[in-house]
Amino acid sequence: MSDMLSGLESLGLGNMGSMDIFEDPAKTAQQEKEAARKSAVDAAKQALIDEKACLLEKSQKCRICDFMFKTKSVKTGKAKLVSQDIDLRPRYKEIDSVKYGVIACPVCGYAALAKNFDILTSGQAALVREKISSFFTGLPEPGETYTYDDAIQRHKLALVNAVVKRGKTSERAYLCLILAWLIRSKREEVEALRPDGVEKQCAELKAEEDDFLKKALEGFNQAYMTGDAVGDDRGVDLRALHLEDVDLNILLGDLLQLFLQFVDLLAALADDDTRTGSVNGDGDELQSALDDNPGEAGLREAASQILADLIILGDLLGVVAADPVGVPTTGD
Repeated sequence: MSDMLSGLESLGLGNMGSMDIFEDPAKTAQQEKEAARKSAVDAAKQALIDEKACLLEKSQKCRICDFMFKTKSVKTGKAKLVSQDIDLRPRYKEIDSVKYGVIACPVCGYAALAKNFDILTSGQAALVREKISSFFTGLPEPGETYTYDDAIQRHKLALVNAVVKRGKTSERAYLCLILAWLIRSKREEVEALRPDGVEKQCAELKAEEDDFLKKALEGFNQAYMTGDAVGDDRGVDLRALHLEDVDLNILLGDLLQLFLQFVDLLAALADDDTRTGSVNGDGDELQSALDDNPGEAGLREAASQILADLIILGDLLGVVAADPVGVPTTGD
């Protein structure tokens, strides 16, 4: 292309002679994508610095092999709860303390929720040695903080231990719920960083998250049927209001059931919106299209009702994520 804007040199604008008069949409989109990715990377770096300041290492002795090792813990008072997802997933400022809820021995593979780590019968220890330790090849050394991959691996290891040692149903259900939360957070991280193949990776993570949510629902329902009360499980970092004659298991189960129904309805609405996406007229034409689509109206009404039920049930539970177990420091 010739320098169409040449001749401005005498005005001090000679460097603009070959500039594009009109932006290339593809080039602009790519620049915006790169800028968003850089912003996400910078935010992740700052979050890592904040997270490091919230952590300390403490010594832990394994109940299976007696090995002394270091485990990361959140300092007391450092995790500030700012919000909750509709399925009770807590959102903290400066650190995602959910990542640090499991203690895992790097030598023998014994892992459990932090509050349950030292609660182990001799029979359970024998099962762990036989089914896990005899095959375990070692846990990778983490960095200064746990990545979501680190946390997911450790929580899956704790879930395998809970199954092998025949732990409480509510403990297994709770681990499934935490894994769903962690996988969701990993998906959100991937969406922010926008690596190549992001759509496929996020779809796979969403499917895995849903699988763990469904298993959590199944577990809480089983716990309710067998009288395995979540409120009695020392590994559950949730505290509820005192509800007379109400079992926390059934409430958690109902909450997850409603949440999954809501997700399914949103997916159905998205599919329906895709099919009717060619309607691009004015408001009257769009309203007419909706009026002619009673199925969509029914879906939206059902979604609204389920969302209302979720809010009511969440208020009834009065569930707030407890402060993570921390070790006081001289600055606390």
